[in-house]
Amino acid sequence: MTLALIKEQITTHKPFRTAMRRTAVLVPLLETANGIEVLFQVRSFALKWQPGDICFPGGHYEDCDDSMQHTVVRETSEELGLPPEQIEVFGKIGSFYSPLGMEVHIFAGQLHANLESLRFDPDEVSECFTVPLTWLLESQPQRATVQHGTRPGKNFPYDLLADYSEDWKIRQKYPVLFYNYNDRIIWGLTAEALHQFLDVIALKSEI
Repeated sequence: MTLALIKEQITTHKPFRTAMRRTAVLVPLLETANGIEVLFQVRSFALKWQPGDICFPGGHYEDCDDSMQHTVVRETSEELGLPPEQIEVFGKIGSFYSPLGMEVHIFAGQLHANLESLRFDPDEVSECFTVPLTWLLESQPQRATVQHGTRPGKNFPYDLLADYSEDWKIRQKYPVLFYNYNDRIIWGLTAEALHQFLDVIALKSEI
């Protein structure tokens, strides 16, 4: 082993991708006879990850996407059965990191369709429903706190670290929002994206 060999190995090495995946979600608006409404999806109960939870259309960035906006249009089209030309993205609201490190990009826009015309993918979406925008703007979410912690596993070498505790250690605390609309519980990452959207449009309406 020499320094020259080490240098060659490092300069030709391609690092593994360590960053968490990027995700884009759309806050979809519908213009109805009752005013502007926000559309939500209920995740299929056949899914392994959070079946039955309420969410916005969206998904992970793929190599075929040339931007996060492309991601959100592609995913919304696939999940709701809408052609891309019926999905008008107004722009990006912002982004945040989930507690597990996933980067979530929030977009908002209009669906040039109605609830009855959607042909959502039953493998991903159980149903869709809407909530009046006025109700959301006038509502305050319930807030709670979630704690993340660590605890040594069964194979932890306690003999190498004197007095190392076997108990849980709280590493992180973060807030979680809940909106309850007619017993439809909108919470977690979806509630955070919704809250950011509502903050932006509420601020603009006051100017």
